[in-house]
Amino acid sequence: DLLADHPGSYRCRFLKAYTWHRQKRYEKARKGFEEVLRSGAVFAGSDSILHFHGWALYHLGRLREAEAAFKKHATLVQQTAGTWFALGLIALEGNRLGEAESFLMKARELQASDPRKKKELAKTLARLGEVHALQGGLEPARKELEEAVRAWPGHYNAHYRLYRVLLRLGDKDAAESALKRHQEIA
Repeated sequence: DLLADHPGSYRCRFLKAYTWHRQKRYEKARKGFEEVLRSGAVFAGSDSILHFHGWALYHLGRLREAEAAFKKHATLVQQTAGTWFALGLIALEGNRLGEAESFLMKARELQASDPRKKKELAKTLARLGEVHALQGGLEPARKELEEAVRAWPGHYNAHYRLYRVLLRLGDKDAAESALKRHQEIA
């Protein structure tokens, strides 16, 4: 165990907390990240502690604290698309649609410039489609959702959301096609 060999290393403590996070052991991860944050230690990768701390809090349902962690991270590291995406999700869950749209657009902008982020981009586009649909913008919702399923054809939730939007638009054939694709994937 690396931590046993280097008990004073906050980088090792961060990596241990990150491992718990990857194992979906969010309460242990949260405590580990908070210990490292309290230390004020700076090391390679320490700029991402707040990001992962925010996700641990998010998965624990502690949305206000998660939002605070993500906002702090966004002021320190503005180019992390996942932080903007998380802020968009939290705003969407709080029905703050304008904020959600703004945060998701920032995530989209960062993801679109990285061809390795197709799946993440598709998730962001699908959420933007959801925001537009909730705002009553069915055509913009359709556009975002169609782009999402092009970016990641296996995104079954986006296919289902697209089906719902197409039904509301009265495009029954396209809706049936989207539903069929959703059912094939799900």
